[in-house]
Amino acid sequence: MVTTYELRTAGPPAKIILTPDRNSLSPTWDDVVYVTATVVDANGTLIATASDLITFTVTGPGVIAAVDSGNNTSHEPFQASERRAYQGRCFAMLKATSAKGRITLIASAPGLKGSSVSIVVGK
Repeated sequence: MVTTYELRTAGPPAKIILTPDRNSLSPTWDDVVYVTATVVDANGTLIATASDLITFTVTGPGVIAAVDSGNNTSHEPFQASERRAYQGRCFAMLKATSAKGRITLIASAPGLKGSSVSIVVGK
């Protein structure tokens, strides 16, 4: 077995990448989709020092249940539509408000190319 490790130096922050933990959501009270917002350079390399303020917007039958960054020293509220990235990442948790439809989450930040992702609600 051969193991390799690659260390890449990141360039300047260029865009946000959104990655959901899954692409569908049931309309039950306890189902949540976790979406990771990652600040990357033009080549897709994580900017580990990024602390940009990411603003989340939702369209469709859903709401932002909470936002977080994993930063234990942050005093930002969990129930909000924006969060400062910590070590290049922050998260939005989405809940459905209807039995069917498509939720679109849009992430934006000043100076960065935004991103969007869609989640299907229902079967």
